[in-house]
Amino acid sequence: MSRWVSVALTIVGTVIGAGFASGQEIYQFFTRYGAGAGLGIALAMSLMVLAAGTALERGRCGETYLEYLRGVFGRWADLWDAFVAAFLTVSLGAVGAAAGSIGHTAVGGPAPLGAVLFLGAVGWWANAGAGAVLQAQRWVVPSLLTAVAVLTWASLRLPLTLPPPAPLLPWWVMALTYASYNLLTVFPLLFTLGATMTAPWQPWLAAFTAGGLLYLAAWGEHLVLLRLDQPADLPLWAVAHALNPAWGHLWMGVLLAALLTTALGVGLALRERWGPRHWVFWGLAAVLALWPLPTLVGGLYPLLGAASAGLWLPLWCRARR
Repeated sequence: MSRWVSVALTIVGTVIGAGFASGQEIYQFFTRYGAGAGLGIALAMSLMVLAAGTALERGRCGETYLEYLRGVFGRWADLWDAFVAAFLTVSLGAVGAAAGSIGHTAVGGPAPLGAVLFLGAVGWWANAGAGAVLQAQRWVVPSLLTAVAVLTWASLRLPLTLPPPAPLLPWWVMALTYASYNLLTVFPLLFTLGATMTAPWQPWLAAFTAGGLLYLAAWGEHLVLLRLDQPADLPLWAVAHALNPAWGHLWMGVLLAALLTTALGVGLALRERWGPRHWVFWGLAAVLALWPLPTLVGGLYPLLGAASAGLWLPLWCRARR
């Protein structure tokens, strides 16, 4: 497999997490904004391509993530480092909340218990090493993208039933926030991935490929979500189950695979950065996982996304000397 293809799939796999795979992200940031959804998705993905390509290129030229923080923010670099750790903790909480919702929907058990058990099991796995993460990325990304494509095609026969949108902010503000939030998810990794490349065209080809795949997946999810009778904790599952209960069970398997991959990646990142103290973040994530998933995605995600713009916008600024 070509290096730029591997990098593109890694970016997609890192961005696709609890919110994306469940459908909550696309619903909260795009679908409920009605006619502006298509433009919003295009704007968000274009911005992600531009920022990802720039960060990959800087990594290819030898710059590391910590060097970027220190060069741009100086003595404030540690504060941004802590902010990223807090963001990753919220991401883990969203993963746990989604896992709890799946458990409650599938077997009727308490969602909080399922969330805590899932995070505990994945935390133990992530502490064992990086091999599981590398193996999972090779199959979960193609399988998830294929599942979205099939579900989109099958849902087109359903009527458009989503209630009229009630947006709080303009569609372009939410698009920028979505791009900013997801860039924070993958940003520390981009410099490392860029360092694996040699040719100057590889970073941009990888960024455009990742952005294109994410655009197609997001647009497909948007078309599916337009078939919702009403908002749900797991919107894509709700549509899949409406088509056929067997489809609902299949989508739960796909969603769990995406949640597992995301949680393993985030857990490894926390362990590598914070050592034995990373268990503190898992405990905080377990508390956050007790919140409903729509609250995390619709409430905390936009706030963190807006704040994270300060991390990647300096990509086009000169470092401090």
